[in-house]
Amino acid sequence: MGFSAPAPVLEGSIEAPEYKVSGMAIAGIPGIIVGRTPHHAWSMQVGHAHTVDYYFEDPSILNSTPFRIETISVAGFPDVFLLPVYRTNHGPVIYTSNDTVISWKYSQWGFEFDFLEAIFGLGSANNMKQFGEAVERIPTSLHICYADRNNNIGYWMSGRDPIRPENINPWLPLSGDGTQEWPEPVTLKPRPHDSNPRQGFYGGWNNKSMKDYDNNPLDIFQYGPFHRGHVIQDFLSMHNNLNFGKIRDLALNIATTDSFGRGGNTWKSVAEYFKSAVRENSSQYEEYLTLLDEWNGHFVAGDESQWVSGSTRADAWILQNEWIKEVIRLTFQDELPFYFIEGLDAETNDRHLYVLFNVLLHALAGQSSGVVNQYDWFQYKGIPQTAEGIIVTALENVLTTLRPVRLRFMFFTRPV
Repeated sequence: MGFSAPAPVLEGSIEAPEYKVSGMAIAGIPGIIVGRTPHHAWSMQVGHAHTVDYYFEDPSILNSTPFRIETISVAGFPDVFLLPVYRTNHGPVIYTSNDTVISWKYSQWGFEFDFLEAIFGLGSANNMKQFGEAVERIPTSLHICYADRNNNIGYWMSGRDPIRPENINPWLPLSGDGTQEWPEPVTLKPRPHDSNPRQGFYGGWNNKSMKDYDNNPLDIFQYGPFHRGHVIQDFLSMHNNLNFGKIRDLALNIATTDSFGRGGNTWKSVAEYFKSAVRENSSQYEEYLTLLDEWNGHFVAGDESQWVSGSTRADAWILQNEWIKEVIRLTFQDELPFYFIEGLDAETNDRHLYVLFNVLLHALAGQSSGVVNQYDWFQYKGIPQTAEGIIVTALENVLTTLRPVRLRFMFFTRPV
């Protein structure tokens, strides 16, 4: 969440004869929303479900009486403006022009205060069943993980999800003429839920709750074969007998990954494809493949002792990062030039790379991919015309750029 002052969250405790809970509170919401009791503990992540639609409204609504008048006050001066606030049967009006009015409909409207009862229930539950009943009262989209002193763990996705008619395009605003209405918000059935899995843990990072879940199509958190949630899944699956210290250091483990998509190890997803392509076409790059094979997956040079204060990026991180980005450029720039416009802000460029990287993974997997591409992205306008050829050419291009900064035994030394 980052660090800011004032912070949006704070630590706190509530103690009463029958209610003891401590953890994280959010400014403006009474109660502990993420915390622990003497019996159990729980966590939350934002679920990013598709719970919002926009509607084109009849512009004549602006000729009617506003839903309310909002007074704008300025300290030390008289009130300077009265803002009319309009609302339709879909929700508040958020945009107006001469002939366009757009409203915003969201599924938790009218159920906001249920969250307060849910928070109390999460902290007062005496078993996992009671905790799950409290989750049912949460109107917003959240991933919730639970663990108790009886060695039970569980997962739920909360929230109220609309059932949309089939005649809509989720990428566009809907018509407010009554032909594209969704009924009153209903809870998704079956709700994504699981308890006490054989793997012994749950872990995620704003990823989807299940393969076919209807996430927001315009979500800032993109989805695909590569996702930052893999960092947590890999850590939990490779460590047995976790203690407090190891879980605490998971934050440092995450912080020292660095790739587009806000974290993760992109090389892990393409390593076998890239190494196979190089070895089948040339034997002169083996030292670079060895460098990558011996890499620990973190951007700071050195072992864990360098993760906090290390000042140099790992050679392998620089190599794989530049190599992957060059493969993406050679693969997609000829068909999708608007993704490679110079001067894009860092966040937009990062998002473009993330989307194209996942398309690349589907393309490399071919017919075995979960989403089989119907277009051959490797039809490069020049030479090569194959995935293997593009991978090798990209490596040659990158090495031409990076080799001049070779220093002693460090190939591509750069500051963190």
